[in-house]
Amino acid sequence: MAGSVRVLVSTAWLARQLVAKNSTVKVIDASFNMPAWNRDALQEYEASHIPTATFFDVDKIKDETSDLPHMLPPANVFQEAMRDRGIYNNDHVVIYDCSDFGIFSAPRLWWMFRMFGHDRVSVLNGGFTAWTKEERPVESAPLKLPVEPRSDYVVQDEKTELVRTRQDVLDNLAHKKEHVLDARSRERFNGTAPEPRPGLSSGHVPGSTCLPFTDFLADKRMKERGELETIFKVADTDLQSRRCIASCGSGVSACVIAMAAHIVTAPLDPEGGALNHDQVMPIYDGAWTEWASSGCPIEKHQDAQ
Repeated sequence: MAGSVRVLVSTAWLARQLVAKNSTVKVIDASFNMPAWNRDALQEYEASHIPTATFFDVDKIKDETSDLPHMLPPANVFQEAMRDRGIYNNDHVVIYDCSDFGIFSAPRLWWMFRMFGHDRVSVLNGGFTAWTKEERPVESAPLKLPVEPRSDYVVQDEKTELVRTRQDVLDNLAHKKEHVLDARSRERFNGTAPEPRPGLSSGHVPGSTCLPFTDFLADKRMKERGELETIFKVADTDLQSRRCIASCGSGVSACVIAMAAHIVTAPLDPEGGALNHDQVMPIYDGAWTEWASSGCPIEKHQDAQ
């Protein structure tokens, strides 16, 4: 069983770890903001963050050879980013973001760690919003990279099977072996609302199902396991019998679906916490931005749920 750490950790648990002796917990702020939000994630990190946290920008640590937004970086780029941030292979990494949703971009980095074989990784349930609401300690400091000393982090197991390409999704239109789950809003999925990226058509991949990532959240936290299971069942999505792919606008909120599915199918620890395991949902990394800009088939006005 991968990792044997919880998929989600609470603010209270993290607060205890930050003052515990010999703790291997490392904290990362993985905030990412959509262009329309008019926010600067790095500036916000430097103004206020969880003590000891470093910052990881999914919009900059990416595949520089691609014109698509924040595509998965090559293994060597991810490895160097971890070394610069003092992350070691045996660390338990806890990720959060500062979004108004409570959970938005943190699951993207969780999925990236799993993709690169690092299983001791969790997401802070409720994110920075919950942390500050509970008046827990914060600090302000400029981001200084690389840290001293740099770590000797090594990507040990690149799991390329967790990534789907445009061609994979095109091929799936014929063989239908995998079920595409779309994390965008129902309006964008149906083609009745514009995409946030100018000039990009809305709509959806034929045969896909709309599961807005916000459906998995309540009070800015991930819903309970039973509620998550119900969401998939209502959407006629059997996580056990058919392989699923998560997609969205650009590969970020899709990872909320992947993490929710991971919780539903996870073994539980003695206290009922969902543990990381080996079955991680693949992500269509190019997502709708690639699909809609490449002349691929588009359906509209079919609200699946």
